[in-house]
Amino acid sequence: MKNNTLSQNDIDFLFQFCTKHGVKYYDVQVELVDHLASAIEAEMANKPNLLFEDCLQKEYKSFGKVGFSKLLSERKKA
Repeated sequence: MKNNTLSQNDIDFLFQFCTKHGVKYYDVQVELVDHLASAIEAEMANKPNLLFEDCLQKEYKSFGKVGFSKLLSERKKA
């Protein structure tokens, strides 16, 4: 059975992914990385043949066309 736990490199990549997509607040990055990692691990457990990158893109698309922008605008209001 394949291990579905993400590696430290995967987690680091998720932080870089968040930064690349405009998330500059560390607390928001931590929450997003936790959300993304959990969703990716669940997806990989259900479909072991899927790649990490494919799962990440699928989960990112679930945020809609604006990506993390809506979340970030809500953070700025707080």
